[in-house]
Amino acid sequence: EYIFSTIKKKLEKAGGSMKDIIKLNNYFTDISNLPAFRTIRNKCIDTRQPPAQTSVEVKQLFRADVMLEVEFTAVIKY
Repeated sequence: EYIFSTIKKKLEKAGGSMKDIIKLNNYFTDISNLPAFRTIRNKCIDTRQPPAQTSVEVKQLFRADVMLEVEFTAVIKY
């Protein structure tokens, strides 16, 4: 939930919202965490029109204690 609250704050600071996300790239060190991630993600996005998503398992992220990295792309209309 921390990840999505951080994303939400960044989007709001730029004048957008979670509805503006069009793509999520998720990097897991253990892909078995995907179902739990989806449960949390679905509380934060519009599941009727979800963004495109790619999830992959990687050997390690930038620090050994980090288990998940989420990259997002949003289109904010001004």
